[in-house]
Amino acid sequence: QFDFEVTPGRTVLLFAGMCLGMTGLAQEIGTRLPIQGPYRTPAVILASGTGLIALGGAVPFLGPLFMAFLTVLCVGGTPGAAYEVGGWEQ
Repeated sequence: QFDFEVTPGRTVLLFAGMCLGMTGLAQEIGTRLPIQGPYRTPAVILASGTGLIALGGAVPFLGPLFMAFLTVLCVGGTPGAAYEVGGWEQ
């Protein structure tokens, strides 16, 4: 029996978690790009990471699958994460 009620508050928290996770992922992707000199500011790093995520989402067939995977990954709902923190029996 799965008893979980979807409320507006939980929806807002889920959306906020997704936004924070996507921001962290974009920051990590932008940090790994070879940007040199005075252009390596936090805003440029975040924008370049966000641009690459958006570019990956624009691929005709694989883009929506890619974005769905990233959404689940960024929210933290992957089975590996639940297993690591002891959420499931080991």
